[in-house]
Amino acid sequence: SGLGVQVGSGRNPGEALIEHLRGKHQLLVLDNFEQVVEAASLVGELLRSCPQLKVVVTSREALRIAGERVVPVHPLDLPPLSPIPDLHSLVQYEAVRVFIDRAMAVKPDFAVTSVNAPAVAEICHRLDGLPLAIELAAARIRMFEPEPLLARLRQGLGALLTGGSRDATVRQRTLKGAISWSVDLLSPDERTLFARLGVFFGSFTYEAAEAVGSDAQSSGFVGETDVLSALEGLLDKSLLRRHGGAGSESRVRLLETIREFALDEVQSGGTASVAHDQHLGHYMGLAEACGPHLGGPDQHEFYERLEADRDNLFHAMDWASSVPVDTHRASSGMRLFIAANQFWNMRTRFSRLLHPVTRLMLAIDPLIPGSTALSNPVPGIPDGLLARFRWACSDMHRGNPKGWVVPVLEAAIVALREAGDAKYSAWALNRLSNILSRSESGLPVATAHASEAAALFRQIGDSYGEAESVHRVAMNEMGRGNTELGMEMLYQSLATAQRQRDSASVSKSRWI
Repeated sequence: SGLGVQVGSGRNPGEALIEHLRGKHQLLVLDNFEQVVEAASLVGELLRSCPQLKVVVTSREALRIAGERVVPVHPLDLPPLSPIPDLHSLVQYEAVRVFIDRAMAVKPDFAVTSVNAPAVAEICHRLDGLPLAIELAAARIRMFEPEPLLARLRQGLGALLTGGSRDATVRQRTLKGAISWSVDLLSPDERTLFARLGVFFGSFTYEAAEAVGSDAQSSGFVGETDVLSALEGLLDKSLLRRHGGAGSESRVRLLETIREFALDEVQSGGTASVAHDQHLGHYMGLAEACGPHLGGPDQHEFYERLEADRDNLFHAMDWASSVPVDTHRASSGMRLFIAANQFWNMRTRFSRLLHPVTRLMLAIDPLIPGSTALSNPVPGIPDGLLARFRWACSDMHRGNPKGWVVPVLEAAIVALREAGDAKYSAWALNRLSNILSRSESGLPVATAHASEAAALFRQIGDSYGEAESVHRVAMNEMGRGNTELGMEMLYQSLATAQRQRDSASVSKSRWI
């Protein structure tokens, strides 16, 4: 009716529209077309039948018709957080300009200063540069300065991002309403997958999405084809964004504001535990696939694969240790922590893992002071897995050799020897040597442990471990005053590391 098209009884509206526009030089603007995206074929027919017609369509997904030119609308430009730009440069960023403009609309004397600039920049980042989210947050400047506003945003986006302009549509008055508008247009499979993707943090691979989405019992998906189709649908509808990955790896991510909505969806749907379990299982598998390659000529590639999923690895550990501790989750978390031990050592701070790992230790290991494992044991944890976990945990507390670390590590070595586990026996011996070598009286025993570890590594053909243990022997001998023997062992460690083409071990072997 807005175009003045007369549609009589029994007449096809599409044909009437084409007849009305044929031969006319007109621009047709179709807003929010995602609501009627099934009518895309009509737009295509209009363009074919009316060559002088131009059509501009706004939509959360592409129409996929001939002649379409897609112009993505990206989030607003964001400033770096470290270091924060100077004030003149900071206010040039689009997201910051929008925040200032909307804040001044409700509080005319608002200004970005050297004091509140870091908070303003982080607010814009937490809101992913989304104009509506920034506008709603800036409206709260009437009540909160940027610093307390940021503190509230860190607790969750929900109730804070409400109260838009009264003349805005209902869906534009709250961030949740805006996201709900898009989510309500999803197919059942797309909506199920969208909710499950809320358990991811940062970016993730297609394979990870398949692992979390492919669960026929709870999601209704019958195979990975359904998951991939739903994944493409979420990308088309701009609820999921492509994210650059290492090498040729394809990665995607949910904006943080959208991820929180998705997590609420999966929790309210009652399938959060299944999604978290699938997430944990996938990243346990990734750690176990990469772990054996973290020493050697191609180690960089495998470190980078884990680095790309650092946040997901951390949160998988959080879930594995969630209370009450569950046997299956705990076992998966232990395996993940063990497999990625070298990665934690080289690329992360153990402090981020202290709480989840400590929760697991207290729940399953009766040797830890304060453990509940004696009065309330977690059943079904294999002795060999517990012994390996003790080795992995010892590195977090190796600065406290007079505490529980040494007896726990010694118990692990006994269990690993009895199980015939040469690899982890050697690693545990090497770590105990490292701890004992910190006191002069412990050097003789430390040297014996490191020598035994080197022999075990040599026996199983692990050149990386051998180089590490021979280096430990060398340092211990030099600590005992046997400088000539220590230097000889350092050269032996260097030669072994060079054969392995392990750059980290080569560097360590050249250090005294």
